[in-house]
Amino acid sequence: MRSLLAVLAVCALASAPAHAIDTTGRLIVRFKDAGERARRLPAQHVAELAADAGVPLAHLRAMAIGAQVVALPSPVPLADAAALA
Repeated sequence: MRSLLAVLAVCALASAPAHAIDTTGRLIVRFKDAGERARRLPAQHVAELAADAGVPLAHLRAMAIGAQVVALPSPVPLADAAALA
C-alpha cells in the first residue's frame, strides 16, 4: 500500500509547475482492489494507511478516477509528503 502512495506522491511532485507552492496538505491515493479489502469503505482504507504510516490522515472525498483525496493534519513540505509515501 505504501508503494502505491509513493508512486502517486512522486507523480504529483513531478507534474507540479516550478512556481507551485512548496507545501501540501492533501494527497491523492488510489487503492488496489483485493478481495475483502475491495468491500471496505474508502475511509477504512485511509485509516489503515494512517496506521501504517504513523500519520493521522482524514478521508476527504472520492475522485471520478477511483482515487481518494486524503488530508494531512497540516500542510507539509513536498519532500516530507514524498517521504510519507
